[in-house]
Amino acid sequence: MKLRDWEISEMNIRKIDPSSQKVEELTASIKKQGLISKIIIRKKEERFEVIAGQRRYYALLELHGEDYEVPEDEYLIKEVDDKEALMISVAENQYRLDLSPMELNRAALKLNQICGLKEAQIAKILNITPHRLKRITQLSTDQNKMTPEIREELNKPEGEGKFNDLHWDKMRDVEDQDVVKDVYKQIVEKELPPRDVPQIVNAVQKAKKAEEAATTSYTASDDTPSDGAPEDVGGPIVYSHKGDLVLIEEKGKMKFQVIGKGEDSEVPVDQYLEYLRHPDKFKCKVKLELKFIPIE
Repeated sequence: MKLRDWEISEMNIRKIDPSSQKVEELTASIKKQGLISKIIIRKKEERFEVIAGQRRYYALLELHGEDYEVPEDEYLIKEVDDKEALMISVAENQYRLDLSPMELNRAALKLNQICGLKEAQIAKILNITPHRLKRITQLSTDQNKMTPEIREELNKPEGEGKFNDLHWDKMRDVEDQDVVKDVYKQIVEKELPPRDVPQIVNAVQKAKKAEEAATTSYTASDDTPSDGAPEDVGGPIVYSHKGDLVLIEEKGKMKFQVIGKGEDSEVPVDQYLEYLRHPDKFKCKVKLELKFIPIE
């Protein structure tokens, strides 16, 4: 029997990347010590499916190629249906504590759909609490809300990622994708715990509203002269706050200025908007106050 006749079973709850570091480590171990645990397969039509031992299978492929004739002491053939194949895969991984949230999601859905198990039974088999099982089962329906980066993070084994299903549960109701991206970025960069997520969401939403308010265009009047040509009405509208930083908008153009001793210095609009988005990057804190100054 050659490796070219094998493929990964759909009943396997793990989705392994053949180029992952763990496969590389196992390849080196097998090269040195040989294959210690057998790969479990089953016959499916004209091919054989790997139902337990994905990493071992990929390691053998890496070492010997698809023409490798597998010795009988390196595999075990089981005559099982889909339910039994699924339970074998779950049983092999049950003792592991590093299943990713998305792997737990796939396992939970298959145990329900294929084996007909209820929530309490599934939670016990997967060794997770019923409360976490509810979060896990929501992941498949929430995938359209997730950014590619979040989906990738949720596919990482437990303990390797910086963003897990509890992080997502606390921000899953956020509809604005820009807010989702900013919140996720802060969580990963600062390795923040799930309990901080609501506070971060609130801060990002406030910053976004402030940014939108700062970029909103105002006019002093909607009056239009009788000939139909727009009329320039009034002067600049000035936004001021503590710190003597003002945003001046005049005829659709905006600029920030710091009013201080000596010559006034202009601040690029992009720089100030960056402050609104990510104030933690700056070494100062500015308390904002919006003031409308009457035009004389």
